[in-house]
Amino acid sequence: MGLLERTELKRWQYGDIPYLEKVIHCNLSKASRVLRILGMHAHDLDLGRKTVQYMTIGKMKPKAPLRFSKTGDLGIERAFATHFVVIGSLEKFHTKLLGASLS
Repeated sequence: MGLLERTELKRWQYGDIPYLEKVIHCNLSKASRVLRILGMHAHDLDLGRKTVQYMTIGKMKPKAPLRFSKTGDLGIERAFATHFVVIGSLEKFHTKLLGASLS
């Protein structure tokens, strides 16, 4: 989607950037809209939600939680940290995905 440079992502993962929102190439409103649309598609595909705690990487600093937003708002942080996962069989998921792409 072109909203984030790989180098900036790595800098954030290493803790060199205080929050991801600072380096994404859109405002928080657009990022939130993208996340909502992904959530709607995930819902339509019966995907489950899993919240993941993102931590810094690297050996030079102690592990610390990563932030997505400047404000640290829990709703925003949770939205960015949500992974969508297949529940049940992959065959069922692929059938649903194929059906969604045909409509």
